[in-house]
Amino acid sequence: MADQSGSGFAERRLKASHSALRPVEHQSDHGSEFFEDVSQPRDGHAQANLARTIEAEIIPRLMLAHRKSWGGIHGVAGRRSQKGQLDIPVFVSLLIADDDDQIALHVRDLLAKGFEPQSLILELLAPAARRLGDMWCQDTCDFIAVTLAMGRLQVVLRNLGAAMGHGSKVGADPRRMLLCGTPGEEHTTGLSVVSTILQHHGWQVNVCAYIDEVEEIISLARAETYHVIGLTLSCNRLLQSLIDCVDQLHAVFEDSPPRVLVGGHAFLAHPEFLTKVRYDAFARDAVEAVKVANQLYEDTRTERLEATADCC
Repeated sequence: MADQSGSGFAERRLKASHSALRPVEHQSDHGSEFFEDVSQPRDGHAQANLARTIEAEIIPRLMLAHRKSWGGIHGVAGRRSQKGQLDIPVFVSLLIADDDDQIALHVRDLLAKGFEPQSLILELLAPAARRLGDMWCQDTCDFIAVTLAMGRLQVVLRNLGAAMGHGSKVGADPRRMLLCGTPGEEHTTGLSVVSTILQHHGWQVNVCAYIDEVEEIISLARAETYHVIGLTLSCNRLLQSLIDCVDQLHAVFEDSPPRVLVGGHAFLAHPEFLTKVRYDAFARDAVEAVKVANQLYEDTRTERLEATADCC
């Protein structure tokens, strides 16, 4: 019986799903051949569906298949004096390679050298996710390899998030955030990093990474009460999509517009993009996102108290 767990199954599952994206047979002067028309845009909707496959099917199987490798990670700790440098390219190469146990050993070794789980999330996983995204955008790595690598990174993130333990407690008036990718985004692992850090600091976070239409975000925002709506932009070409998204949120919630927090690699590379978006706050990374979100929460809380006082 074929192995139905781990990265072997994951790759077979992805290749089967990915067949819908493969180029069809074309006729040319040189005869029948298979080729990809690289001048055409990628099928973002189909790729988003593949990314959802990673989230729903592959990550849980990777977690189950390699649970022994990650066992006891909570007790791994070392002295800070033993810490060395984090090697992002080495970690990325491990994520791309088909050896999940080596990834776990690498992370455990870093923890033993004194790196804290949160430090690894911010200083290793986050830049690794950005590098994988760049590799995909620049066509230096194919979609299946990048997507599987992102799945392995998610496994590391979940285990490190669990190792962080409980941070700030959720109070009687919980701070709630809706965290979404810009409609059309294909790789949104950065959202998971931000969500993990926010939850550790007492936020309740609803993450919806793969969005096709802005109406999905509006529907989610209507369904629950959120103090902040966070939107990320990693791909330059989707700037207008983000602008339209924020404008529609303000139009729909005209009487009580949401506090909008934006971030992402595109803003870091092009700060001028911020002048085009109706945002309330910008965060460069997950740590800054916590500070900024807390301030937005306090601002809305103060406004509610003042409104209540005026009514009385």
